[in-house]
Amino acid sequence: MAADKPLQPPGPGRSTSKAAFDQLTKKIAERNELAHKAAKKLREKKDSKTLAAKRRRDLS
Repeated sequence: MAADKPLQPPGPGRSTSKAAFDQLTKKIAERNELAHKAAKKLREKKDSKTLAAKRRRDLS
């Protein structure tokens, strides 16, 4: 019986489970991107300190 009825879109102000899942996925992707950028900055800072220390050792 349910297959005979056409699917109705959700009413105003309601989101479908797919839309809610897509929104959650987008938020997770944004959070991951921010974490990736922060980790990259930390790695660059650590690498620059390591390189500076290596240069000081090589000049000594």
